[in-house]
Amino acid sequence: MIKRLSFLAILFAASLYGYSNDETTLTDISPSAAMQGETLDVVISGTNCNFDQVTSSSYRYIIFEGVSTGYRFSSSYVSSYSSNSITFSVSIPKNLMAETFKVSYTEYTYNYYYTSRTVELANKTFTVNENPNLPKLTSVDQKYVKQGDKLTVSISGSSANFSQQSTTLVYFRQATNSVKTHQYSSSFYAATSTVKSSNLIQSDVEIPRMANLGYYDVIVKTGGEEFVLNRGMVISENPDRPKLVSVSKNTAKQGEMFEVTLSATNTLFMSASSTANVYIGDSWTETSAVSTTVSDENTLVATFRIPENMPIGLTNIHLNYFDERIMAYINDYIDYYNYEMYTLEDCLEIVASEKNSTGSEMTDNAGLSVYPSVTSGNIHINTPSDISVEIYNINGIKIIETRLVSDGSIDLSTCSSGLYKVRVRTDSSSKIFTIVKR
Repeated sequence: MIKRLSFLAILFAASLYGYSNDETTLTDISPSAAMQGETLDVVISGTNCNFDQVTSSSYRYIIFEGVSTGYRFSSSYVSSYSSNSITFSVSIPKNLMAETFKVSYTEYTYNYYYTSRTVELANKTFTVNENPNLPKLTSVDQKYVKQGDKLTVSISGSSANFSQQSTTLVYFRQATNSVKTHQYSSSFYAATSTVKSSNLIQSDVEIPRMANLGYYDVIVKTGGEEFVLNRGMVISENPDRPKLVSVSKNTAKQGEMFEVTLSATNTLFMSASSTANVYIGDSWTETSAVSTTVSDENTLVATFRIPENMPIGLTNIHLNYFDERIMAYINDYIDYYNYEMYTLEDCLEIVASEKNSTGSEMTDNAGLSVYPSVTSGNIHINTPSDISVEIYNINGIKIIETRLVSDGSIDLSTCSSGLYKVRVRTDSSSKIFTIVKR
């Protein structure tokens, strides 16, 4: 009887705040197009929307997401609404790329706790067209560049009036949906910029040697104005970029002193302004070299004390050092992201020490164990208590999350081959294990 009353109470609360068993659908948008820089009322409508059943604690948004670029903009300014129609006042960013956008509606309501819903507009899109009357950037003469390039870039505009502005700042920002391939800042600045005419700027640019690859937006700030050329530059890998190429040893034992020679190309180890830092592992299991010795510009020797509990399996070697000659000085501040950092992935295999020579099971002091450390299918977890289990791939993306109340197994047969981290949490502690999926 009590359970039935509770269920009825939930249904009453749902009806009070506008929730129903009928599915909400968005079916139309009007208008379905606008120009850059335009402000207009946009109406979205559908069925079972219940737009009029909101409280003063409700927050509502219309969200636009570029189909090809992933650029997003939104509005929370509601002009009017009825049960199945809602009108937003929307300002189209003037620097937005002209393209087609997916549309969705998101609503948050607070009533002792937050509830939310998001509904996508089905089978219809919104188009942003180019506005020919807006001042804008139109082109960059050096669109395709490589890491480490030093060049003079001509940036052209239309009705920009560059010469009327007192200051000019030019920088490059990694575009949405570009892949971050290195641990490097997502933007960098031109060293100098000179206004050549009302619609032309020339900038001296050094592309960072460790810059992330892909598309970059070109941004010009002149006084109070900002101009953006979306995806105006593309950075590709320089085949002559400094990189680690090999290590002299590919296997290390838990608990041992381990000396390894690292070989690189196009590096400046002898000229570096600080000692090189060398690490084995990743952010969860990282261990630093106890000493490093530079042999020549492209070779150094590192000595490690491998921890007894270093996870068994393949791991990475990272190296970084600072060189004043390649630091970027921006307005007298140093961009500390601009340091040399190299990674050689899966180049070293950690194996069990003699006192744990089987290497088939990883156990901690609390009695947790995960085995086998190398698998083509299931991993087994023995636990004395309730635990939560999270499994991450080599990119740090969580791919599995579950809870075990006793010993159990997790199927990895559908996962790609490679290195995975298994995070096991109890009520009082957290432990990470490393496994290899074949």
